[in-house]
Amino acid sequence: MAVTVFILGRPGSGKSAAAHRITKLAQRKDWASTHICDYVILCKWFLSEKYNSLNKYRYFRSTENNGFDVIDFSILRKALEEVERRIQKHLSSKKKFILIEFARGDYSEVLRTFSNEVLHKAYFLFLDSDIDTCIQRVRARTSHPTTVHDHYVSEKIFRSYYHKDNKSYILSQFAKDYNLDNRRVKVIDNAGSWDDFMRQIKEFTDALFFEQELSISRESSNSLEVLSKQESGKRRKTGPLSGAFPSLGAPTCCPNSIKS
Repeated sequence: MAVTVFILGRPGSGKSAAAHRITKLAQRKDWASTHICDYVILCKWFLSEKYNSLNKYRYFRSTENNGFDVIDFSILRKALEEVERRIQKHLSSKKKFILIEFARGDYSEVLRTFSNEVLHKAYFLFLDSDIDTCIQRVRARTSHPTTVHDHYVSEKIFRSYYHKDNKSYILSQFAKDYNLDNRRVKVIDNAGSWDDFMRQIKEFTDALFFEQELSISRESSNSLEVLSKQESGKRRKTGPLSGAFPSLGAPTCCPNSIKS
């Protein structure tokens, strides 16, 4: 199955940069990737609402810099339901990263939108950065946007919705609340230099690849063991064939490796 990675944190914490870096590192290993960002979904819905004169109910409000604020936060759950549907389309893929990116003010309940099938096999990367630094980064990226992810978020929304510090919750309670393997949860402090941030993202990605290589090795070993037992059972039932090769003992299991 594909490897699912949730990338969480405030706007401006580095989620899109992390997803881009993981994608590049995956390409070097001949892995594919797909990047699912709920902002792209919300933006599409905002534009549909904005230009549909028949739509009187409003989930969004236009802001400066061609941005928008959410005014009815129930739309955020709908966006994650759409994210789940998109994840399901890729789950059966092999050698593929599914990178899910979204920002929420409180992560203590919001992931319950996702199925256990998705959550319990996923990895979680939380990027921690203080609110003032995030505001400054959003202002800078809005002034010189280069991708769709360089979008505007108003300071009002930052102060009212994204003010909570989720780091302590992620470190101490998150895995317990969602019945997750704590080893699949990683917190990276993105308050330092760009080079340090990229180094930490690479370390996280290298650890993912190491786990996948171990998993592939175990699957290969198990398959060989099953085949060996089946062949042994056949020999017991039919006896040795005339002219058959002499027994060479149990096969040696060689773990598969991913091309680098």
